[in-house]
Amino acid sequence: MFRKLLLGAAFAVLATSASQAGVGLMCDGEGIEANFPMAGVPGFVLMAAGVWVGDKETRRENDQGLVGGIPYQQSWHDGRINIDLVDEKHEKIEIRVRLVSASEYDVISGFIEVVGDTAYPVTCGVG
Repeated sequence: MFRKLLLGAAFAVLATSASQAGVGLMCDGEGIEANFPMAGVPGFVLMAAGVWVGDKETRRENDQGLVGGIPYQQSWHDGRINIDLVDEKHEKIEIRVRLVSASEYDVISGFIEVVGDTAYPVTCGVG
């Protein structure tokens, strides 16, 4: 009986996990575009990051304008979204993302700072 309960619980978890897949945070602003795919688990868990800067017409060609960065730390608390991306050696922060959301992620805005360059105002959506 106990084994049947464990198997039933395991199938319930697997059945609900598929509905959590395919979520991402996409941001756009003048001179910048960013994509932050999330893991298929409850809540938001950053899996990767793509940040492109430069002219909108050419920044995606051959990844020109791609700013590097590995997800390092993130915080999703009280409508604030903070993401830091570091270099490959984990020595310095290359990109800081600071966003504020309103009404359950219907409106998300803030800035993405490319450290050593400039900060770009952005609007974002979850999809």
